[in-house]
Formats: sequence, structure tokens, C-alpha cells
Amino acid sequence: MKKATKFSNYLLISAESSFDGDPCDFAIVKLTQSTLSFIEKAFTRAALFENVENFDCHSYYFPIEGFHRTGINCSEEDLNQILNDGHSWAFIDIEQWELDNLEIPECSLDDYKMEITPQGSIRFTAIGEGTETHFKTTYVSILDLIIRYAMDKDEEFNSRNMSAETDTSTSQAEK
Repeated sequence: MKKATKFSNYLLISAESSFDGDPCDFAIVKLTQSTLSFIEKAFTRAALFENVENFDCHSYYFPIEGFHRTGINCSEEDLNQILNDGHSWAFIDIEQWELDNLEIPECSLDDYKMEITPQGSIRFTAIGEGTETHFKTTYVSILDLIIRYAMDKDEEFNSRNMSAETDTSTSQAEK
């Protein structure tokens, strides 16, 4: 697992547990284009409640890759390197075998949710089955996620177009 230099399908977010006996340091969320589209639409709906007193967030059942803690396969130092720029989240490159070998909380987790605030933040939560231990990520700016996704996709698009233009001009020069 390493920090991705561009948008990737995996997002690592700092996380915590409500019970010190079952710690949690981070969560991993798989992002797809349809997931981002859903988040964007859900935020548009939640934003309608921005000025409604006592409104906190919209919650959606949303399974994630999991809540994890530092250990043998991801040390505290590894986690600090991934989150070295002062952010509480980062896009990561990770293989399935790495995901399968990350340390997980001792209790089984249930009731996975995604919470979207009218102010444009998102976080992920779960509850320990039979323990009522709460696991939650820090809030992430939806706008930051969408901008990063759009910038990297735009850069990819421009790169492909530049390559196509170079190929076209090269073949025309050969004629």
C-alpha cells in the first residue's frame, strides 16, 4: 500500500473507535465513478438543509472496504508517510492481498453508513456488533474529492489528446 500520486479507486481516511480496547486508526473506501456520482447527488440533496436548525446529516447504508488499525502490515510510520501532508485522507494504491491482510478491529462491524452534511463533508461510520462500539472516519470535503477526481481525469484526457495529435501530425509529416 502506498500513497497514490493521482486519483485512485481507494481512499484512506483517518479513523477512530469509541473504545480504547478495540482501536482503529484508518478506514479504506473504494471509490468508483458511480460512487462519486452518488455522493455528488446526495450532497446536492443534503445542501438543501444547510439552514435547517438541528439538522446534522443524511445517512446512507454504504459498505466500505473496512476499518483497520496499524500493525504488522501497516505500521504507524507507514500511515504517517501516507498522510504526510497534514491531510486526514489520501488516495492510495493497494492490492487485494494487502487489503485482505490489514489488521481489523476485534469485534465484527455492522451498520456501515456514509454520512453527508449540508456543509459538504462526508464521513463513514460502523458499529461493533454486540458491543455498540462506534467506528468513524474524520470528515472529508466532498468538493476536494470531486475536484481531485476531475483534475486527474482532465489531465488524463488532455494527455490522450496530445498523444493523438502527435500521432496525427507525425503521420501527416510522413506523407
